[in-house]
Amino acid sequence: MGSRLGVMVGFLHYPLVPVVNIVSAVLIMLSMINASARRSWNTGVLMLGTWVLVMCIIIAVDAIVWADNANDSVPVWCDISMFSMNYLLPILILGLFLLDKLHESV
Repeated sequence: MGSRLGVMVGFLHYPLVPVVNIVSAVLIMLSMINASARRSWNTGVLMLGTWVLVMCIIIAVDAIVWADNANDSVPVWCDISMFSMNYLLPILILGLFLLDKLHESV
């Protein structure tokens, strides 16, 4: 019974996760393009939206590529996606936010 439940959850996992992440990425992109967000120049919201947008795209690609197996077929993508999700994007966004704050204070 336990293994059958795991197969059912795995079966429901594949079409749901990529679709939800792609829809979320499109909605985030639309909200970032929105004129009210650009007019106010709210850089914190735009940087957070960029980070979440890139994470949604990475998770959607991961869910599509590794839908039915766990083989490391594209090891470079794993390295790039994990490094960018965990280290690179937060550091870049923090740096841009600090530069924006320094620019405002001058």
